[in-house]
Formats: sequence, structure tokens, C-alpha cells
Amino acid sequence: MFFALGQRSIAFLLSIYFKKIEIQGVKPVEEGPLIIAGNHPNMALDPLLILASYPRSLHFLAKSTLFSNPVANWFLRACHLIPVYRRTDRSPDQTNDKTFDEVQRLLSNRQAVTIFPEGTSVEGRTVLRLKTGAARMAFLSEERNNWSLGVKIQPVGITYAHFLGWNSGVAIAVGEPIVVDSFRELYERDPIKAVHRLTESLELALKHLSVHVDQSHLAPLINAIHQIFTRSGRISEVDTASLSRIAHAVATLAPLYPEKASEFLSRARMLLSVPISGELPRWFLLALPAIALGNLIHIIPYQVTAHLAGSLSPDEHQRGMYTFFVGTGVFFAWYALLMIVLLVIGAGFWTAFLLAGAGALGVFAGRALPLWRVFLLSLVLPSSVRALNVLQDELIDELLEYAERVGEAGTNGDGVGELIH
Repeated sequence: MFFALGQRSIAFLLSIYFKKIEIQGVKPVEEGPLIIAGNHPNMALDPLLILASYPRSLHFLAKSTLFSNPVANWFLRACHLIPVYRRTDRSPDQTNDKTFDEVQRLLSNRQAVTIFPEGTSVEGRTVLRLKTGAARMAFLSEERNNWSLGVKIQPVGITYAHFLGWNSGVAIAVGEPIVVDSFRELYERDPIKAVHRLTESLELALKHLSVHVDQSHLAPLINAIHQIFTRSGRISEVDTASLSRIAHAVATLAPLYPEKASEFLSRARMLLSVPISGELPRWFLLALPAIALGNLIHIIPYQVTAHLAGSLSPDEHQRGMYTFFVGTGVFFAWYALLMIVLLVIGAGFWTAFLLAGAGALGVFAGRALPLWRVFLLSLVLPSSVRALNVLQDELIDELLEYAERVGEAGTNGDGVGELIH
């Protein structure tokens, strides 16, 4: 009951935090022994997103250092977390035998276990070479049960529109489950080869389901171009196919035109630093009073969250994680304060309705915040906004022109010329 309530609460909080969460691919496996294997671009948000995507009880493998405190140990185990000892963290007398035994017990009871086989959280859009733990756990469980369990491994690729997180989109691509029994013949002949073969299949699946960038130094340009195209309305934030084509185009273009790539990055960053878009939707002016009131009610928790998350976050890639957790605490405290104020002034029965209304206004105003910023800038500097929109369109046209040029030259340009379609 405790876990189910927590699962629903996290799904609700994530639906507020992200503008759009899109589950793509096949249906998550709902029954039977299952290992869920995901890529790991964000240390804390990744497991929460997987938790919210599966309509079943899940267990998670987590690094052992999180369990060092007795209180944390009790709480994390209550949340279905299982400690795993990484080579860099464990002492000579610590092994993962108990961890493997616990996973085998859960799979024997037809439960689901989540693991991030890269072994660490990876900042950016790169899938590292996978560790073999997921494959070894799956084979061990089948072997101990005479290959009668029917264990499956389901790969899950997580792609964030951008790593600041709040009010952006995230795509969760669920892949076809890998049936462990299909590797049985190879495992019985050569267990080591079978483990590596299964791990390689899983790694290829994760690279296909997420946006994998081999050259990590190109990630800033890829992210900037993606944001320019999404802001202009050319593609959706959670359109991972278009993001993959952008990544492929940049990987092809940048070595050929390094100076131009640097110029594109500078221009994109300049444009992204200013809130611009096309024409404001018609409903915006009608909703303006509600948006203004929602922003006014929540300006203090928004500012406190932004300041604390910015101070605590070690880098941009983890900013979203800190914003989520800090924001959850700050907004709960803010609504507790609002409730006290309403009760003191005698709102009584209407307190719950007023708080619910304030919350709905806050979510609505938060979703419309980019348009609100455009609106304010348009009032102050209307000609500048029009000029910046022209510059953004020119940048997009030039990007597409270079992509077409590479495609026509036939320089490994399959699909590059069709960057966005």
C-alpha cells in the first residue's frame, strides 16, 4: 500500500513538473518475471519516470553508498531499493552475492527489477558500454529454476528534451522485451559468450531507443539546434526521431565545417537566451488575467526553487533533478503556508477549494510561462522581437541548407538532407 501510494504520488508530481511525458514504443510488460534495463542520463529522475510508466510494483538496484545510514537503509528498502556494490565503492569483504540472491528471489516470484546497466549516471546523450550484471542476473535466475521462469529483459530509452527539466518534455521509449531463454543454447555451451552476446543486444537496443551521440563534445550544438527547431514549432520536444536526425546531421557536418558549426552554436545560444516565438495563440489574451494571477501567487516559490536548485546543482545536466526535489519541498511548504493564512482569515470550508484553484492556476500559468515572457518582451521591445524571429528563421534555413549540401555531396549523408520532415 505504501509503495502503491508513493508510485501514484510520483506520477502526479512528474505530470506537473514535465510539460509532456510521452511513452513510445511497445507496451510495458505488466506480468511475469522482468528485468527493466534503462539508460541513465539523470541520476534520480530516470528511476522515477520508469516507476511512473509501469503499472506494476517495481524494485530498483541502487548504489550501496546510499544505504550507509541506518535510517536511509530502512527507508530505501521500504521503497523497494536493493543495494548493489560497485567495484569502486565496496570493501574487500563486500560482494554482490546477496544482491544476486535477492534479484533471483524476486524473479522467481514473478516480480520486476529495474537496473541501469551503464553502472553510473551519464551526463549528456551518450550510452556507455554496458556492464554485464543484468545478463548475469537473468541467466542465473533461469539456471537456478531449470529455465522455467520465462525471464524477459525490457530495454527502456529515456530522452530529455533538455536537461533543465521543468516545463519541458521527456520521451520514454519502451523496447521489445528480450526473452532470456532464446540464449539458452549458447549459455549452456559458453556462459561467458552468452552473457556478452545478451549484453551487446541490450546495448544496441538502448542506443536505438534513446538519442546516442558518440562524440560528446557535439552535444551542446545538437541540444541548441533541437531547442531552436522545437521553439519554432517545426518539431515536437518529444520527437526523438527528429532529434536523432539532428544528431546524425551534426555529426556529419561538424567535421566538414568546424568554423560554421561553432558559428551556429553561438547564434543558437544567443537566440535561446531571449524569449521569442511566432505569433501568440488567440486564447492567450483571453487567459491573460488567469496567467498573471497564477504567476503572482507563485512568484515566491518559483524564485526560491530556481535559486536553491541553481546553488545546489553541480552542473546543468543535473539541474532538472535538483529543481524537481527542491521544488516539491518548496511548493509543499508554500501551500501549507497558504492553508494557514486561509484558515486564519476564516476561509473555513472554502480553504480546500481555494487551494485547489490556486494549484490549477499555478500549473496553467507555469505551462504558459514561455508565452508570458514573450508577451512582456513584445510590450517593451516589439521591433526587437520581430527582428529576433527573423534571425531565428534565417538560422533554421541556413541549417537546412547545409544539411542538404552534405546530402547532395553523398558524404555519409543518408537522411541528413531531410533533417526535419
